[in-house]
Amino acid sequence: MDQGHPGGRGSLTVGRIVEEATALADEGGLAALSMRALGRRLGVEGMAVYHHVANKEALLDALTDEVFREIALPAGEDWRTGLRARSVSERLVLRRHPWAIGLVETRTAPGPTTLGHQDHVIGYLRGAGFSPRAAAQVLAFLDAYVYGFVLQELALPADPTPVVRAVRERPGSTPFPHLEAVITEVVDAGYDFADEFEVGLDLLLDAMGALRG
Repeated sequence: MDQGHPGGRGSLTVGRIVEEATALADEGGLAALSMRALGRRLGVEGMAVYHHVANKEALLDALTDEVFREIALPAGEDWRTGLRARSVSERLVLRRHPWAIGLVETRTAPGPTTLGHQDHVIGYLRGAGFSPRAAAQVLAFLDAYVYGFVLQELALPADPTPVVRAVRERPGSTPFPHLEAVITEVVDAGYDFADEFEVGLDLLLDAMGALRG
């Protein structure tokens, strides 16, 4: 019996299954997410999960819906402020669930939460004076920026020292003056790549104003 959730199989719900599947993916990535592993985490036989979720693909669709549920919807009269808040939220959610980017981009049966989120954003932009096509473009451009930034964040080494050493201490090589200038003026001053997210986001939002009306 599941010690954390008294009642074992009888207490299973779709919400609880998705919650535990999300936690399992957060800990070990999508490769760690199997029905058997999920059943063990829930304290039931893996087959019991199928009474609530049709198959693995349906579970992945539900996980995608959960990701979109966590992303803040834009609100307020200022479309730029609303989209900025939504993008900041989206980055935080994707950092919290690093497995989600590849999953979101490959699902072919989006759920009601995913579709509702996208419909809300497009409707919000249309209410701010964007045409249907321009609204779709803005949403696509913003998502591409956020997804790409998070991927780069996750891939970059936490410690820039090896790169700095490669530039400054490479024996017998041609010096790299422009990289040296960046290291001296930026990295040595306490550079944090995460700080660049909102800089790039503001530039993108500024440019998107040209698509309006």
